[in-house]
Amino acid sequence: MPLPLSRYRPMTAAALMAMVVATMFALQNGWLIILRVIANTTPYHQVTDNTLLVMSVVLTAVCLVWLMVFWQYFRMQKYANDTKTARQLWQQYLALMPMDGRQFWHCLWVFLSVVLGASLIANLLTTALSPTPSADSTALMGHDTPMWLFALMVMVCAPIYEELICRGLFWRLGQDIFSSFSNNAHHITILTSLISSLIFALLHFQYNLIDTGMMFAVALGLCYARVRTGSVFAPMILHSINNSLVLLLLILE
Repeated sequence: MPLPLSRYRPMTAAALMAMVVATMFALQNGWLIILRVIANTTPYHQVTDNTLLVMSVVLTAVCLVWLMVFWQYFRMQKYANDTKTARQLWQQYLALMPMDGRQFWHCLWVFLSVVLGASLIANLLTTALSPTPSADSTALMGHDTPMWLFALMVMVCAPIYEELICRGLFWRLGQDIFSSFSNNAHHITILTSLISSLIFALLHFQYNLIDTGMMFAVALGLCYARVRTGSVFAPMILHSINNSLVLLLLILE
Protein backbone atom coordinates (compact mmCIF):
# COMPACT_ATOMS: atom_id res chain seq x y z
CA MET A 1 0.00 0.00 0.00
CA PRO A 2 1.48 3.41 -0.99
CA LEU A 3 2.58 5.57 1.89
CA PRO A 4 1.12 9.10 2.21
CA LEU A 5 3.45 11.62 0.59
CA SER A 6 4.04 15.12 1.85
CA ARG A 7 3.01 17.83 -0.60
CA TYR A 8 4.26 21.30 -1.42
CA ARG A 9 1.88 24.22 -1.62
CA PRO A 10 0.98 25.05 -5.25
CA MET A 11 2.97 28.30 -5.34
CA THR A 12 5.96 26.61 -3.72
CA ALA A 13 5.78 23.73 -6.21
CA ALA A 14 5.68 26.13 -9.17
CA ALA A 15 8.60 28.12 -7.76
CA LEU A 16 10.61 24.92 -7.27
CA MET A 17 10.03 23.97 -10.90
CA ALA A 18 11.39 27.33 -12.02
CA MET A 19 14.35 27.03 -9.63
CA VAL A 20 15.29 23.57 -10.91
CA VAL A 21 15.22 24.77 -14.53
CA ALA A 22 17.31 27.82 -13.61
CA THR A 23 19.75 25.60 -11.71
CA MET A 24 20.08 23.35 -14.75
CA PHE A 25 21.15 26.22 -17.00
CA ALA A 26 23.33 27.78 -14.29
CA LEU A 27 25.17 24.50 -13.72
CA GLN A 28 25.71 23.86 -17.42
CA ASN A 29 27.05 27.36 -18.06
CA GLY A 30 29.10 27.24 -14.87
CA TRP A 31 30.71 23.94 -15.80
CA LEU A 32 31.36 25.22 -19.32
CA ILE A 33 33.21 28.25 -17.95
CA ILE A 34 35.24 26.10 -15.54
CA LEU A 35 36.13 23.61 -18.27
CA ARG A 36 37.22 26.39 -20.63
CA VAL A 37 39.44 27.90 -17.94
CA ILE A 38 41.00 24.49 -17.25
CA ALA A 39 41.47 23.83 -20.98
CA ASN A 40 43.13 27.22 -21.53
CA THR A 41 45.55 26.87 -18.62
CA THR A 42 46.63 23.25 -19.08
CA PRO A 43 48.10 21.10 -21.86
CA TYR A 44 44.49 20.28 -22.85
CA HIS A 45 43.97 23.69 -24.49
CA GLN A 46 43.35 22.01 -27.85
CA VAL A 47 40.05 20.54 -26.62
CA THR A 48 37.31 22.02 -28.78
CA ASP A 49 34.24 23.95 -27.62
CA ASN A 50 31.99 21.12 -28.81
CA THR A 51 33.77 18.62 -26.56
CA LEU A 52 33.66 21.04 -23.62
CA LEU A 53 29.94 21.56 -24.16
CA VAL A 54 29.26 17.83 -24.14
CA MET A 55 31.37 17.47 -20.99
CA SER A 56 29.43 20.29 -19.31
CA VAL A 57 26.13 18.52 -20.05
CA VAL A 58 27.45 15.27 -18.56
CA LEU A 59 28.68 17.03 -15.41
CA THR A 60 25.40 18.94 -15.10
CA ALA A 61 23.47 15.67 -15.32
CA VAL A 62 25.58 14.11 -12.55
CA CYS A 63 25.20 17.16 -10.29
CA LEU A 64 21.44 17.44 -10.79
CA VAL A 65 20.82 13.75 -10.17
CA TRP A 66 22.71 13.85 -6.88
CA LEU A 67 21.05 17.14 -5.92
CA MET A 68 17.53 15.76 -6.44
CA VAL A 69 18.30 12.41 -4.83
CA PHE A 70 19.73 13.90 -1.62
CA TRP A 71 17.27 16.81 -1.49
CA GLN A 72 14.21 14.58 -1.54
CA TYR A 73 15.73 11.85 0.63
CA PHE A 74 16.58 14.24 3.46
CA ARG A 75 13.17 15.86 3.04
CA MET A 76 11.44 12.51 3.43
CA GLN A 77 13.46 11.78 6.56
CA LYS A 78 11.61 14.61 8.27
CA TYR A 79 8.29 12.85 7.69
CA ALA A 80 9.40 9.31 8.55
CA ASN A 81 9.98 7.60 11.87
CA ASP A 82 12.79 5.39 10.61
CA THR A 83 15.25 5.00 7.77
CA LYS A 84 13.26 2.25 6.03
CA THR A 85 10.13 4.39 5.84
CA ALA A 86 12.16 7.38 4.64
CA ARG A 87 13.66 5.27 1.84
CA GLN A 88 10.23 3.97 0.82
CA LEU A 89 8.80 7.51 0.74
CA TRP A 90 11.78 8.71 -1.29
CA GLN A 91 11.45 5.89 -3.82
CA GLN A 92 7.73 6.46 -4.09
CA TYR A 93 8.10 10.22 -4.49
CA LEU A 94 10.55 10.01 -7.40
CA ALA A 95 8.91 6.83 -8.79
CA LEU A 96 12.13 4.85 -8.29
CA MET A 97 10.01 1.73 -8.11
CA PRO A 98 10.33 -1.67 -9.83
CA MET A 99 8.37 -1.74 -13.07
CA ASP A 100 6.09 -4.40 -14.44
CA GLY A 101 7.95 -6.03 -17.33
CA ARG A 102 4.76 -6.94 -19.22
CA GLN A 103 3.49 -3.38 -18.96
CA PHE A 104 6.86 -2.10 -20.19
CA TRP A 105 6.67 -4.08 -23.44
CA HIS A 106 3.22 -2.65 -24.06
CA CYS A 107 4.57 0.85 -23.39
CA LEU A 108 7.50 0.22 -25.74
CA TRP A 109 5.24 -0.42 -28.72
CA VAL A 110 3.01 2.54 -27.84
CA PHE A 111 6.04 4.79 -27.48
CA LEU A 112 7.61 3.69 -30.77
CA SER A 113 4.27 4.28 -32.49
CA VAL A 114 4.11 7.79 -31.02
CA VAL A 115 7.69 8.54 -32.10
CA LEU A 116 7.05 7.24 -35.62
CA GLY A 117 3.78 9.15 -35.97
CA ALA A 118 5.24 12.39 -34.57
CA SER A 119 8.28 12.08 -36.85
CA LEU A 120 6.13 11.58 -39.95
CA ILE A 121 3.93 14.57 -39.11
CA ALA A 122 6.98 16.73 -38.35
CA ASN A 123 8.58 15.77 -41.69
CA LEU A 124 5.37 16.58 -43.58
CA LEU A 125 5.05 19.96 -41.86
CA THR A 126 8.71 20.73 -42.43
CA THR A 127 8.38 19.97 -46.14
CA ALA A 128 5.23 22.07 -46.43
CA LEU A 129 6.27 25.05 -44.30
CA SER A 130 10.09 25.08 -44.66
CA PRO A 131 10.76 26.52 -41.19
CA THR A 132 14.14 27.64 -39.89
CA PRO A 133 16.14 24.42 -39.38
CA SER A 134 16.73 23.23 -35.84
CA ALA A 135 20.23 23.27 -34.43
CA ASP A 136 22.32 20.54 -36.02
CA SER A 137 23.05 17.82 -33.46
CA THR A 138 25.84 16.49 -35.64
CA ALA A 139 27.84 19.62 -34.77
CA LEU A 140 28.39 18.19 -31.29
CA MET A 141 29.27 14.81 -32.77
CA GLY A 142 32.00 16.02 -35.05
CA HIS A 143 35.38 14.42 -35.45
CA ASP A 144 36.70 16.60 -32.62
CA THR A 145 34.37 15.05 -30.01
CA PRO A 146 35.02 11.45 -28.87
CA MET A 147 32.12 9.24 -29.90
CA TRP A 148 32.06 7.52 -26.50
CA LEU A 149 31.59 10.87 -24.76
CA PHE A 150 28.75 11.93 -27.06
CA ALA A 151 27.10 8.50 -26.70
CA LEU A 152 27.42 8.74 -22.91
CA MET A 153 25.61 12.07 -23.00
CA VAL A 154 22.68 11.08 -25.23
CA MET A 155 22.22 7.43 -24.23
CA VAL A 156 22.87 7.55 -20.48
CA CYS A 157 23.11 11.00 -18.91
CA ALA A 158 20.27 12.77 -20.74
CA PRO A 159 17.70 9.97 -20.25
CA ILE A 160 18.49 9.61 -16.55
CA TYR A 161 18.53 13.21 -15.46
CA GLU A 162 15.82 14.51 -17.82
CA GLU A 163 13.43 11.75 -16.77
CA LEU A 164 14.28 12.13 -13.09
CA ILE A 165 13.40 15.81 -13.48
CA CYS A 166 10.38 15.70 -15.80
CA ARG A 167 8.77 12.34 -14.98
CA GLY A 168 10.10 12.22 -11.42
CA LEU A 169 10.33 15.52 -9.54
CA PHE A 170 8.21 17.69 -11.87
CA TRP A 171 5.57 14.97 -11.98
CA ARG A 172 5.10 15.23 -8.21
CA LEU A 173 5.31 19.02 -8.24
CA GLY A 174 2.68 19.11 -10.98
CA GLN A 175 0.41 16.94 -8.89
CA ASP A 176 0.93 19.30 -5.95
CA ILE A 177 -0.13 22.22 -8.15
CA PHE A 178 -3.18 20.68 -9.80
CA SER A 179 -4.49 18.81 -6.76
CA SER A 180 -5.48 22.19 -5.32
CA PHE A 181 -7.84 22.71 -8.29
CA SER A 182 -9.28 19.22 -8.72
CA ASN A 183 -9.92 16.06 -6.72
CA ASN A 184 -10.18 13.94 -9.87
CA ALA A 185 -7.04 11.78 -10.07
CA HIS A 186 -7.52 11.23 -13.83
CA HIS A 187 -7.70 14.97 -14.53
CA ILE A 188 -4.66 15.62 -12.35
CA THR A 189 -2.69 12.96 -14.24
CA ILE A 190 -3.61 14.52 -17.61
CA LEU A 191 -2.69 18.03 -16.49
CA THR A 192 0.56 16.83 -14.93
CA SER A 193 1.44 14.99 -18.15
CA LEU A 194 0.80 18.14 -20.17
CA ILE A 195 2.84 20.49 -17.98
CA SER A 196 5.80 18.11 -17.58
CA SER A 197 5.79 17.41 -21.34
CA LEU A 198 5.64 21.12 -22.15
CA ILE A 199 8.63 21.81 -19.90
CA PHE A 200 10.49 18.87 -21.44
CA ALA A 201 9.86 20.20 -24.95
CA LEU A 202 10.85 23.77 -24.05
CA LEU A 203 14.08 22.58 -22.45
CA HIS A 204 15.10 21.47 -25.94
CA PHE A 205 15.11 25.10 -27.06
CA GLN A 206 17.56 24.38 -29.88
CA TYR A 207 14.67 23.01 -31.96
CA ASN A 208 12.26 24.95 -34.15
CA LEU A 209 8.52 25.05 -33.43
CA ILE A 210 7.71 21.91 -35.44
CA ASP A 211 10.46 19.84 -33.84
CA THR A 212 9.47 21.19 -30.42
CA GLY A 213 5.95 19.92 -31.08
CA MET A 214 7.42 16.51 -31.92
CA MET A 215 9.36 16.56 -28.63
CA PHE A 216 6.10 17.35 -26.81
CA ALA A 217 4.45 14.30 -28.39
CA VAL A 218 7.44 12.11 -27.48
CA ALA A 219 7.24 13.40 -23.90
CA LEU A 220 3.56 12.44 -23.71
CA GLY A 221 4.57 8.92 -24.75
CA LEU A 222 7.08 8.88 -21.90
CA CYS A 223 4.39 10.09 -19.50
CA TYR A 224 2.19 7.21 -20.61
CA ALA A 225 4.98 4.79 -19.68
CA ARG A 226 5.38 6.53 -16.32
CA VAL A 227 1.65 6.13 -15.57
CA ARG A 228 1.28 2.60 -16.95
CA THR A 229 4.29 1.13 -15.12
CA GLY A 230 4.28 3.40 -12.07
CA SER A 231 8.05 3.70 -12.41
CA VAL A 232 10.41 6.38 -13.73
CA PHE A 233 12.74 3.61 -14.94
CA ALA A 234 10.40 2.85 -17.86
CA PRO A 235 10.60 6.35 -19.42
CA MET A 236 14.35 6.38 -18.75
CA ILE A 237 14.81 3.20 -20.79
CA LEU A 238 12.46 4.38 -23.55
CA HIS A 239 14.22 7.75 -23.67
CA SER A 240 17.55 5.97 -24.04
CA ILE A 241 16.18 3.76 -26.81
CA ASN A 242 14.88 6.81 -28.67
CA ASN A 243 18.19 8.66 -28.36
CA SER A 244 20.09 5.55 -29.41
CA LEU A 245 18.01 5.29 -32.59
CA VAL A 246 18.59 8.98 -33.35
CA LEU A 247 22.33 8.53 -32.77
CA LEU A 248 22.37 5.52 -35.09
CA LEU A 249 20.65 7.53 -37.82
CA LEU A 250 23.16 10.36 -37.40
CA ILE A 251 26.04 7.92 -37.72
CA LEU A 252 24.57 6.33 -40.84
CA GLU A 253 23.98 9.66 -42.59
